[in-house]
Amino acid sequence: MRLVRAEMLDGGTCPLTIRATPQCGRSVFDYSEFIVIQGCCSLCLVDSQLCESHIIPNALFRRIKKRQKTGNLITFNDHPSSKIVRSQESWWEYLLCQKCEGKIRDYETYGLKLIRGGASIQFSKHDEGITFRNHSYKLFKLFLTSIVWRAAVSKQETFHNVHAPVEAIEAARQSLLNGEAQSPAKFGVRLARLVDNSGAEGAFSPETLKNLIVSPIAREPSSIGYSVLFLLEGFLLEYFIPFMPNRLRDEHGTHRDSPTLFVPYKCIFTVSELANLLVTAYGKRQRGLIAFDD
Repeated sequence: MRLVRAEMLDGGTCPLTIRATPQCGRSVFDYSEFIVIQGCCSLCLVDSQLCESHIIPNALFRRIKKRQKTGNLITFNDHPSSKIVRSQESWWEYLLCQKCEGKIRDYETYGLKLIRGGASIQFSKHDEGITFRNHSYKLFKLFLTSIVWRAAVSKQETFHNVHAPVEAIEAARQSLLNGEAQSPAKFGVRLARLVDNSGAEGAFSPETLKNLIVSPIAREPSSIGYSVLFLLEGFLLEYFIPFMPNRLRDEHGTHRDSPTLFVPYKCIFTVSELANLLVTAYGKRQRGLIAFDD
C-alpha cells in the first residue's frame, strides 16, 4: 500500500490500560500521566525505556503542518475504490532508547539542514540541479543510512517492502551506533530534486512537492538486489539494497565520498511510480472519493 501525505498534525499520547505485548517482547505501563514502554532498543540492543521513534524524521511532518491550515495529513493509497481521507498518522513506533534516539536526531539535524540549504551549507542552483559544495559525506551518509535502517527494522505495514539481508542490517546498525559511515556502495543512494516542468496549467510548485511524503516504493529486483524509493522534502532518494550496482556509481546524483554533492533536477512525471500515484489521486477526486469537505 502506497500512501501520500500532504498535511500533518502531531498526535499526542493518550493514557492506556496496562497491557503486555509478549509478541514483541515489550510491556506497556500506564501511570495516568505518561506511558513507559520497556523493551530492547533496536540500535544499542540494551533493555531500556523506549521512545516514540519516527521512521521518517518527524521534523518533516512538523514543517508540513506549518504550511497547512487544517493540521492534518491528506492520505490516499493506490486501491481504486478507497477514499482520500484526513489522518494524523506520522509513522512512529517504540524503537529506540533515549540515548540512541538522540544519536539519530543528531544525524537528522545535519541531513535536514543540508537538503534545506540551512546555515553554513554552501550550495548553488543552476539549470541542471543543485550543487552542495561543503557537504560532509560522513554525516549525510549516516543520515541516509538511519532512514533506510529504521524502515528495514520497523514492524509497521507501511514499511513492509523495505527489507535487506541480516548481515547488511547489522552492518548498518553498527555504523549508526558507532558513528562510522559505511562506504558509498553499501545501501547506496541516488538523489534527485523533484520538479514539475510539464508546463501544464496547475503544475506542482516546488513548495507543493515538499509537502508530499510517500511510503517506500520498491522497484523490481535484479540479480544484485533491488531499490526502494523514498520522498523527503521534495528530494527523491533511491536506495540500492544491499549494494549499488557498479554501473550506477558514477551517475549524476549518486552519493559519493566527496565534499561536492550534485543533485540533478528530475520531473516528477518521469518517475512512473509517482506519476501513477498522482493520476490515481486525480481520478479519486474526479469521482468524488473524498471523505471530507474541501
